[in-house]
Amino acid sequence: MLAALATIRIRLATLAGGLLLFPGSGFAQTMPGTLEVSPAFFNQVWQTEDGLPHNDVHGVLPGADGFLWVGTRRGIVRFDGSRFHSAPGVGRQFSEEVSIWRMNSGSDGRGLIALEGGGVIVQQGETNVQLMVNGEAYAQRVVSLCEDSAGRIWTTALRGEVERVYEGKLKVLGMPAGAGTGPSTLACDTSGVVWLASKNKLGFFRGDEFVVVKDDLIPPLFIARSARGGVWLATGAELCHVTKESGAVTVAQFPWPTQDANLRDMIEDRNGALWFGTSRLGLIRYAEGRFQSVSTSHNNILCVTEDRTGNIWVGTQGGGLNRVRVRQFTVLNTRLGLPNDSVFSFAEDTAGRVWIATQDGGLSYLSNGIVTSLGTTDGWPHGLPPLSLAADGNGDVWIGTQKAGLIRWHDGEFKHVTRDRGLRIELLNCLLVDRAGRVWAGSLLEALYCLEGDQLKTYTVKDGLPGNGIRCLIEDKRGGVWVGTDEGGLARIGDGGVQAFTHKHWPGDGVRALLATEDGAVWIGTVGSGLVRFKDGEFIQVNSAKGLPDDSIQQLLLDDAGWLWCGTSRGL
Repeated sequence: MLAALATIRIRLATLAGGLLLFPGSGFAQTMPGTLEVSPAFFNQVWQTEDGLPHNDVHGVLPGADGFLWVGTRRGIVRFDGSRFHSAPGVGRQFSEEVSIWRMNSGSDGRGLIALEGGGVIVQQGETNVQLMVNGEAYAQRVVSLCEDSAGRIWTTALRGEVERVYEGKLKVLGMPAGAGTGPSTLACDTSGVVWLASKNKLGFFRGDEFVVVKDDLIPPLFIARSARGGVWLATGAELCHVTKESGAVTVAQFPWPTQDANLRDMIEDRNGALWFGTSRLGLIRYAEGRFQSVSTSHNNILCVTEDRTGNIWVGTQGGGLNRVRVRQFTVLNTRLGLPNDSVFSFAEDTAGRVWIATQDGGLSYLSNGIVTSLGTTDGWPHGLPPLSLAADGNGDVWIGTQKAGLIRWHDGEFKHVTRDRGLRIELLNCLLVDRAGRVWAGSLLEALYCLEGDQLKTYTVKDGLPGNGIRCLIEDKRGGVWVGTDEGGLARIGDGGVQAFTHKHWPGDGVRALLATEDGAVWIGTVGSGLVRFKDGEFIQVNSAKGLPDDSIQQLLLDDAGWLWCGTSRGL
């Protein structure tokens, strides 16, 4: 029986306040200057307190074994996504005494690691060897390096000299004819051709010959491999795509002067987006004709790479290692328009508006990415706390309040349903509109109410409920209404009246959440007994001993893929 419960999806998250929204909410912020901060990504950070040797990260390489190789100012470690491990090496080359300067991916899954003090390490799997020339370690201090399709390793030094190492032999190309002096970058394109950008010139190598493609560029220059052939070029205020056949074609204008950004790294990801690591403007993404800033722990970016699952890894100077991922949720809070960060309830009406009840009398709705808060000019009583929300199929919104009972919003007007009947009902903290159009309202203090047309019926312990403190409501597949109480009892109201379940019938504490599924099951979130499923007259329990992060389940939701999401006191 427990095997049927294996399809519970649990995601751990921390929410300081506000409402969690899935992607597509359309919120964005603007960073100082002209760049918009993308809301589509979030970053996770690892620093020295997490086991990283140093918070200056100069390189990240995805290993064939699934580990990441992380190069820092105090050596290299391997990272499994949660913990850092010592990296296998030869002698002291990966010790804390060795500072890593640059790490690039070579051919056949190899990694190229340039040491700050000079020399190159070639990494493949767990085998790491120094790059040798004529039986001695290659000692050049490398600024940029790459490996071509033939396995030859190309390097440039600080002044721009180019060297090539193959099978232990060194070829010194020096300053290729036509290339400029000064810092330069190398890139190997998808066809194995090596490109060089130096000072104001860009070209490629045909054997030992340097063929200039463009010689009037605005430095500093930076190039990176393009998935469609050739290279991407950042020059002055322009982003260009360059091939041997077509030359340089301008793709976009940077919204900042290149010298202000001080570009450190550039990659193209599997989706064709470009990522720029800068020393002053942080991490920047270009996609669909739009530049956006992406948040990281530090604005001084040293390296950017993509792993095999599409995560973007970012090394910073002083901010440690960052993993940038597509954001699964957006937090809607006071910064984005909510009147309060404490959210009690939300519901979507037939017009697609998401109504939100917040603390201190806050009633709002979200429509087309804009939050509108309602007040006395809209007919909402000042300071009246809304506790629960439900929308019906007619476009109306029902609001359970702390002190004014049940209120109905219809055609832009609020109507007091229970107060106009002379009833004083408090703490209506849960609402349900069933398929028959009946409105069920549960009070945490008094009873359960059912409004059908003009008739209002009351249910209490005298009518068979296990308790009068109503916490949650749900309608099952057969049209029965399930009632979860604060005292720990559970009841179903159907054609046969009220059927109560107490501790004698099920392993439950106080009920906090209910969910009905198409297979006829009812899922129950409890205060201290975890998650319980009721089906075919049988209760089955899943708790922290069986994998839940916490035994207090506050909310339940079934997504379109059939996964059950559990909101707990320790995350989602």
